[in-house]
Amino acid sequence: MKKKELRFNLILMLILAAEIALSMYFTYKYGMNNVDADNSSEMVLSRLLADEGTFFSRNWFYSTELRVLNTQIVLSLLFRLTDNWLLVRTLGSGILMAIMVCAYLYMIRETGLGRCGKAAACVLVLPFCQCYQQFALFGLYYIPHVTISFVTAGLFAGIIKRHKGWQIKAVLAVALAAAAGLGGIRMLVVLYCPLVIAAFLLNYRMPACIQDIWRNVPAAVKTRVFVYSFILAAASGIGFIINTAVLSDIFTFKSFNGTEFSDADIFGRSDAILNGLMQFFGYKAGRRVMGPGLVANTLAVAGIVIAVYVMWTLIKKAELTSVYDRFIVLFFAADFCVNMFTFYFADMWEANGNYLIPFMMWLIPVFVIYINYKGIMTACGRVVAGLLAAMVVINSGMEYYEWKNTDINPGKEGIVKFLVNNGYERGYADFWDANVFTEYSQGQLKMCNIRTFDESFAALEWLMDKSYTEWNGDSKVFIVVDNAFSWENRDTLSYLDRRYMVASNNEYCVFAFDNDAQLAQIVERGKHRQ
Repeated sequence: MKKKELRFNLILMLILAAEIALSMYFTYKYGMNNVDADNSSEMVLSRLLADEGTFFSRNWFYSTELRVLNTQIVLSLLFRLTDNWLLVRTLGSGILMAIMVCAYLYMIRETGLGRCGKAAACVLVLPFCQCYQQFALFGLYYIPHVTISFVTAGLFAGIIKRHKGWQIKAVLAVALAAAAGLGGIRMLVVLYCPLVIAAFLLNYRMPACIQDIWRNVPAAVKTRVFVYSFILAAASGIGFIINTAVLSDIFTFKSFNGTEFSDADIFGRSDAILNGLMQFFGYKAGRRVMGPGLVANTLAVAGIVIAVYVMWTLIKKAELTSVYDRFIVLFFAADFCVNMFTFYFADMWEANGNYLIPFMMWLIPVFVIYINYKGIMTACGRVVAGLLAAMVVINSGMEYYEWKNTDINPGKEGIVKFLVNNGYERGYADFWDANVFTEYSQGQLKMCNIRTFDESFAALEWLMDKSYTEWNGDSKVFIVVDNAFSWENRDTLSYLDRRYMVASNNEYCVFAFDNDAQLAQIVERGKHRQ
């Protein structure tokens, strides 16, 4: 028996290593063709942190979260070892994926989800949908959120079991919750609040449809679940209060304190949410109906149907064997409802597929619980497992193929080569291009994000080095403008006449100036000309 288990674990590790290596290869080979502004912003921040020798910077305009437990912990350390941006991105992706897989396997061990749970780890490092590939496996941004959730679940299960060392796990869980709260409100929404709601349903006035789930659960276990879930939520809440009351005065990031309830556009938002769910399951617009796209998108729709069926079955049936199985099911239900509430009634996040990643990843252990419950050798178990496996494998294959043949950055490499070869170091571009140009140049080009190119020529204080807004140097400076944008806004960009243009291609025009003072004078003249 031990030999079989050892062989299973060895095969699993080899498969996971191969999947991570494949993802790293695609990052190294085709990553620059697919990098976008959000992806590059993480790299630019990591480079800044490496230069400053810290993990947080007062000199950065953060977005909606202060990066406390985030990708920069790994990427900034790698930047201290090498100046090769592509190598940092590639190695960083491998390290962060390995950490996420380890967190998941730890959760599986603590909750006792067995071989099926272990095998499902393979899904974590496959690009089963475009948003997961772009924002997790390649962009890396959501890997820390998913990792924190899995580690917390593992620690929580260990605390409830009260096995040897549970006190240490409790301290670690509280510290992790507080650190997660320091980053912002997101982990409260996607993890700790749903944890408390699930525990509350366990102890007080449960709906009839879920009462049987908790039958025969010892009262002591119920109490522990509620008490420790509340402690973790409180720790995360304290971290968030510190984030809002203290850290917001030290660092620059968007706070959600002013968030208001939105218009109750139920039908309009339902359409966006459904599209987001379909994106998460691998549905992709633009695929040909007559071809592999038909199979991939059909399986994506089937995945949603299977998810609804699985959750309905697990909530209605009481013949589950493990307290932890039951709690995971109820936790995901609470997590889903909390996040749907924010999508419907608060303008905190859009209902795109990428914003669903932190909580929808809990469907993986939920599917495992169903397959364990039904049995992999039963008809239901085989059908569900087979359809889900087909969905993941086919969508991942298509995603790799499409990613290989996609270039969202045509023209950038040529512009960067011209600028670097001609000694340019400082420039301006819109948000969607600025940090991408910096990554293409291996950090040689310092790019200021511009909110608008009209007469105000205002900087966008978002995911950028603060010092870029204070430039007033004597060295030459340039502006990169997208050709389509410049044509659409040719009236307000009249000050950028062709005598200042030094390079162009089918995608971009580059306008160069002797220094910041000359640029300011030209922009000022443009005001009076309009």
